[in-house]
Amino acid sequence: MKKIYLIIFMILFSALKAQNISFYDQNLKNKILSSNSSNQIAKNISGNFFAIDANSDGQISTTEASQVSYLDVSNSNISNTLGLTSFTNLITLKINNNSLTGTLNLSSITTLKNIECQNNVLSILTLDNPTSVNVSNNHLYTFNTTYGATGLIYLNISNNYFSIFTIDYPSLVDFSADGNPMTQMNFTQASPAGFVLNPITQVETLTFSSYGYTPPSFTIANFPNLKYLHGAIQPVNGLLIENLPSLSYSTISCHKIIVKNINPSIDINGLSFNIDEFHLQGTSNTAILNYQAIRAKKYYFEDLTSVTDLNFYVDEDTTEVHFSNLPILNNLKFGTTSSNPNACLATVDLSTIPSLKNFEINNLRYSSMNFSNLNLLKKITLNGTSCNPSNSVLNISNLPQLEEIFIKDRYLKTLTINTLNSLKSIALNSISCQSITLSSLPQLVSFLMDSNSNATNTLPSLDFNNLPSLQSIELLRPFVNAVTFNNLPSLKTFKVEDPYSVYFSSDISTSYNFSNLPLLENIILNNSKIIPLTLNNLPSLKNLTVKRTYFGTNYTFQNLPLLENVTIENPHISSPGTIINLSDLAFNNLPSIKNITLKDFYSLNTLNLGNTNTTLENFSMKSEIATYGNLTSFTFNDFPQLRALQFNRKLNNLQLTNLPQLNTLNVNSNNFTTLNIGNLPALQNFTSNYNYYTSGQYNINFTNLPVLKKVNVSYNNGYLKKIDLSQVPQLEELQFIANNSGYPQTLDYINLKNGNPNLLVLNTEYIKNICVDDDSERALVQSLDTSLANTIFTSYCTLAPVGNIYKVIGTASYDYNNNGCNSSDPKFPYLKFGINSGGISSVYTTNQTGTFNIPLQTGNHIITPIIENPTYYNFSPTNFTADFPTQASPLTQNLCFTPNGTHNDLEVVIIPVNAAAPGFNTKYKIIYKNKGTGVQSGTLSFSYTDNLMNYLNATIVPNSQSTGLLNWNFTNLLPFETKEITVTFKLNTPTQTPALNSGDILHFTTQINAGTDETPLDNIFTLHQTVVNSFDPNDKTCLEGTSISQAKVGDYVHYLIRFENTGTANAQNIVVKDVIDISKFDISSLVALNGSHNFITRITNPNTVEFIFENIQLPFNNSTNDGYVSFKIKTKSTLNLGDSFSNTANIYFDYNHPIITNTYTTSVQNVLATSEINNNKSTFSIYPNPVKDILSIQSKEKIVKAEIYDAAGRVLKAVSVTDNSINVSELSKGNYLIKLSTKDKTVTQKFIKN
Repeated sequence: MKKIYLIIFMILFSALKAQNISFYDQNLKNKILSSNSSNQIAKNISGNFFAIDANSDGQISTTEASQVSYLDVSNSNISNTLGLTSFTNLITLKINNNSLTGTLNLSSITTLKNIECQNNVLSILTLDNPTSVNVSNNHLYTFNTTYGATGLIYLNISNNYFSIFTIDYPSLVDFSADGNPMTQMNFTQASPAGFVLNPITQVETLTFSSYGYTPPSFTIANFPNLKYLHGAIQPVNGLLIENLPSLSYSTISCHKIIVKNINPSIDINGLSFNIDEFHLQGTSNTAILNYQAIRAKKYYFEDLTSVTDLNFYVDEDTTEVHFSNLPILNNLKFGTTSSNPNACLATVDLSTIPSLKNFEINNLRYSSMNFSNLNLLKKITLNGTSCNPSNSVLNISNLPQLEEIFIKDRYLKTLTINTLNSLKSIALNSISCQSITLSSLPQLVSFLMDSNSNATNTLPSLDFNNLPSLQSIELLRPFVNAVTFNNLPSLKTFKVEDPYSVYFSSDISTSYNFSNLPLLENIILNNSKIIPLTLNNLPSLKNLTVKRTYFGTNYTFQNLPLLENVTIENPHISSPGTIINLSDLAFNNLPSIKNITLKDFYSLNTLNLGNTNTTLENFSMKSEIATYGNLTSFTFNDFPQLRALQFNRKLNNLQLTNLPQLNTLNVNSNNFTTLNIGNLPALQNFTSNYNYYTSGQYNINFTNLPVLKKVNVSYNNGYLKKIDLSQVPQLEELQFIANNSGYPQTLDYINLKNGNPNLLVLNTEYIKNICVDDDSERALVQSLDTSLANTIFTSYCTLAPVGNIYKVIGTASYDYNNNGCNSSDPKFPYLKFGINSGGISSVYTTNQTGTFNIPLQTGNHIITPIIENPTYYNFSPTNFTADFPTQASPLTQNLCFTPNGTHNDLEVVIIPVNAAAPGFNTKYKIIYKNKGTGVQSGTLSFSYTDNLMNYLNATIVPNSQSTGLLNWNFTNLLPFETKEITVTFKLNTPTQTPALNSGDILHFTTQINAGTDETPLDNIFTLHQTVVNSFDPNDKTCLEGTSISQAKVGDYVHYLIRFENTGTANAQNIVVKDVIDISKFDISSLVALNGSHNFITRITNPNTVEFIFENIQLPFNNSTNDGYVSFKIKTKSTLNLGDSFSNTANIYFDYNHPIITNTYTTSVQNVLATSEINNNKSTFSIYPNPVKDILSIQSKEKIVKAEIYDAAGRVLKAVSVTDNSINVSELSKGNYLIKLSTKDKTVTQKFIKN
């Protein structure tokens, strides 16, 4: 058996001995074969250089390869490593500077610890557990180890293709990776004894996941592109971050971090550390450092030789802050965002910063401050709290450049500020000091103290002594018993206030003695209790404000020569069970006062403005609380400078007189029944709301307010019923909201007829009637407020031109006896005036008394009298000028008329007072007038159709009468005198014989005779009246009837407009408006004839005629509720046969919708047609024909009237026929027509006059 084993072993050994390694790359084989003891290619296991081919057979066997521990095949142009894995005991391999590509996997050589394969073209390298690896200058992007490379100490992967790499080698001491496109790198672990991270140019993000990694130290330095640094690492001696010029954000958890020369422009939150100790050492020429996300217990700022500004936030548990070698630091600011820091900051020693100019801490607790050796310090801001609430002391002194101090420390008990020669400002916030000392502060300008609202102690006295530059003192919530002033020659403003109390004054009573302060201009006392308040010898005081401050039950502000503005609000104090008020207030000897504002006086009995009236510009008294007291009436009289007035105090009476500059008036929340704001020439804004405590109707007088633009009269609880704004010509905005607390109220009437049809804002509701200037303004007003759809609009609420404030008055007299016009002379009724106002023409006609009162607006007006027969008279002046406001109003201008020769001219007309209704009484008014220059006497006749009516009576008994004819004599009818006779008839019924039915025409003729007359055509007037059954009491009639002859074209036609008040109250004013068709009528010829009541006539636009019955007071009683107006006007001479002309009138009763009359149409016809001429010719005959003197008439029936016409159809003569003959001797030779009338027939015949 032993023999057999020996044979087998020998066979196997022979086979192994004979196994050679196959090399793919001959260059590799040749390099290995060239090894010997004289070169340094290979070392054996003993560490000696040797020849690997021990038997020199030109082959490398596995046995020979196993003897190699070190192999250097660099610089051999090797491209393939096949065969190297047979070197199973290889420890070190150098294969640099060859042509290796792709993957190199040597993980099977478990003994391999050191490899150098730089300067190849490898992509992937796999090893087992190396100790040192240098694979720089390849194309490597993957590095693998079989067992995690726990023994790896050195790794160089520089200049490869890695884009990301993770360091997770527990023994690694040195790592290089520069030259890779590596932007992200992760660190998990390395050697705990120490590790060197060499700079990597391309890395932008470095992340640590090394919570348990605690090397002695760790450095991250010289990464030029590193932007983000994250994670946790715990080096024993701290983490050094140095020379990272691109760092943008770092969040590192570490107990200690030292930062040197990082990105100088990093964001204020770029360093986000949560550590025990932070060191900032050195900067790269950075002037400003601002860190607000570093949380540490201790801070060290060292060797910051280029920093001028340092700003950082500390942790709420910070206990130490140290500064060393900061030679040019000017501004230092640090604090915490915590509102309640836990730790107490040890003494803050600033003495090592000699260049410091501004120092600020925020929300910190500190034990003390060392400000010594700060000769350049200008500003101190301490916003923190002392760590010693019971005995904290702060002394700020001997800082020669210090200018500002701000301290907010609610625990500070003793504060001393002295010997600061440059100090200008002191601001103390939330202070609860027991002692404040101010001394040797020659430049101090302002002092502010805001006491802590939770202060438990009161400062006994706050003394301001010997502060020559102090200008302003402001005390907020002062827990002070007394404030003293001594030697303050520059003090200008003193303010005391509790801004957190809005109702009653402070419970702490403080005495203030404002005396002998030569430059004091402003005193503000808010939310205080001041007893006593002394104002003495204050020659410069301009402004005084006292709000929610009690200073006594009565007080007089006096002897303050420059005081301009006074404001007093809520001057009362709450006391157990009651409220103590300032109830009596007076102002006296204040020669410069301009503005007084009084608000929320709980109870006020007397208010005396003394002699403030000469300078006062603005006065306001209003209340937003319940008001009591005896002050219910007040008068503002003769305040020439007053511009704004507000009085909201439940007044019953407010008198406003002689206030020429008053611009704004607010009288809300009063108890007025009547308020007169008239004659305020500068008033532009008026407000009166919530006047609903009155027991009756609220009336506001808006008389003569030429520049008032805005009116607000809302929420008056229905007591305000009428608003008349007709004398507010500049009105732009009207606010009237009647709805009061959900209860709608109705406004009866608003008069907006003020000459300004350009209202911009209208906010109203529930309005019955609105008067406007014209239809365009009505459309505008309705467009401004949709709630006015059912409101009645009119333009006749005021009868004078809108906006008028000027008058021309006078009397037109006729000096018929040539002894000068005087009061006994006849007056010229219905005199027409032409008015030219800057190119705008209008016509005004006086009333029947001959006196005139012409209303005019601002401007220059030329006024010219216009009469029907201008050649009859001379008048003086022929015209005159009214220039307002240059001339005083009213302007008196009388007119005197004298005769221009002798002119006899009478006129007569018939006015049908009632409609002609069958079976009813009807009245006719005969109006006759002397238009000539002399006194006249004569006869008057009136003919009617006797069998159609019965004569009842006449206001003047006829001198004679016969069937169908009434005659009167008249004597001494003066020039311009008009007289009238009213005749009453009872008309036949439709059942009488002859019957009178609707549609029949009644004919009446009147004639006046007084010898020779210059215009005989108007000596005869014929009325053609149509009989009606039912009729509108408001109608229009042409008295010539429905037709005129061609001959009448160009002559006067006469119109009658009747109206009746069918309402339930007297009609105060009535306007009859008639728009004349100027294509058919000559409007310049219009003459007002007669009216039922006194009226004037106005012509504007240029064809609108208004007959104005102002203050007519027409009753609504059926027996007295009628009225009328009549006028005559010439038709245009261009009318032809067959043409017609029409006319309609609008009748306005007060401010109601107009009543539109019927349209009366008259046509031009040949009234002497052949059929009429031949009618009943056999019944009548005339002779002789031709005739020279007396024309005889033969008729079987009685002739009651005869009318003679010329060939043109004009009436030349109308007479009553008494003896069947007519004298025609005065007629010229020619052809004529005669119309003969009986009671029921009419016939026309021709005759010739020789």
